[in-house]
Amino acid sequence: MSPEKPKLLTRDFVFLVVAHFLGALAWTTLLLLPVSLEEMGANRRTIGWIISLSPLIGICAQPAIGWALDHVGRKWSLVLGTLFTGSSLILLGQADHLGPALWTSRVLFGIGGAIAFTGFFAFIADKVPPSRRVEGIALFGISGLLPLALNPIIGSYGLTTQDLQTIYPVAGILVLCSLFFLLPVPDAQDVVEARQPHSLRQRWDALTQPRLRPVWIAVVTFSGMTAVFMTFSTVAAKAQNLENPAIAWFTYAGGSVLVRLFGARLPERVGPNRILFPALLSYVLSLMVTGFATSTSHFLLAGLLAGFGHGYAFPVMTAAVVDRTNIALRGTAMASCMGLWQLTGLGTRPLFGWLGDVEGLRWLFLIAAMVGLAGVTLWAALERRQPKEPLPS
Repeated sequence: MSPEKPKLLTRDFVFLVVAHFLGALAWTTLLLLPVSLEEMGANRRTIGWIISLSPLIGICAQPAIGWALDHVGRKWSLVLGTLFTGSSLILLGQADHLGPALWTSRVLFGIGGAIAFTGFFAFIADKVPPSRRVEGIALFGISGLLPLALNPIIGSYGLTTQDLQTIYPVAGILVLCSLFFLLPVPDAQDVVEARQPHSLRQRWDALTQPRLRPVWIAVVTFSGMTAVFMTFSTVAAKAQNLENPAIAWFTYAGGSVLVRLFGARLPERVGPNRILFPALLSYVLSLMVTGFATSTSHFLLAGLLAGFGHGYAFPVMTAAVVDRTNIALRGTAMASCMGLWQLTGLGTRPLFGWLGDVEGLRWLFLIAAMVGLAGVTLWAALERRQPKEPLPS
């Protein structure tokens, strides 16, 4: 008779899921920000700078975020991040021109969003049983993926700047409402007990240890592919004159949610790497399909393949960062992971945008697929050198 599995769906888990969902639901409104900026008179270059400001600020803040998660705690770091994020959206609702309110909003969102992106996954990794960590992170992540399905719906409405100035404050209030679910959740006791000061050298050694190197390669590879797909798939669909260019997000979100709902236990049953490899290859294939896509069904297939890859790859990589890092430096490791994710996306978008202008969208996606395949190959080669980990019983 097999031993009973430790409980996953605890009160803390459910509260964190609701808090994360409220934040992710509100962030969906920012997909409309380029439309607002264009109506304010911004050209494409200015729009690019304004959109890029938040992730750039977030990347710069990640070292401090990692320190705060390890020493101040997950909960209070997330409370601060929630206040920053909610305030930024409320302030954005007051911005009717390219002025201080807009730029301040983007700075606040860069800090708050970075804290939330890193903090929520560090927090949930503490709260789920180690033997069910991939499963727990996968199920938790559904709360952040579901709002992606709203993209085609939002895109079908011709919203004006005045409409958005009403929507943004409502979104900010939704973010602030997540505090009602976040505040009752305490930091994990083992994490609190493990707190101790570390020098910069100790932090660097922990982050560059051989066991983490293949994980960083996987993170860079996957984040680069997602940046290309999320930035240019809708552009490619629009170039094919599809009625709803954002249609791929239905199958992207649906595929990712479905594999997590019904297959979240699979990585820990067969071994995480045996799932991560086909998941990354699925995303490579989605880029290839997008490059040749000419119809709605093609883009739906591309979204489904990308959704399958995302559904498994992100929780497996996140769990690997946690499992291969000392508990006292888990926040720092998660901040490094998310910072690397954001930095890769920040560099990938303009590079492949330029490539698309020079060679066309088809070559943009095909070259992204080839680079992704090279990254997967390098990850697999480095991972093979790691000590074999026993499969879960």
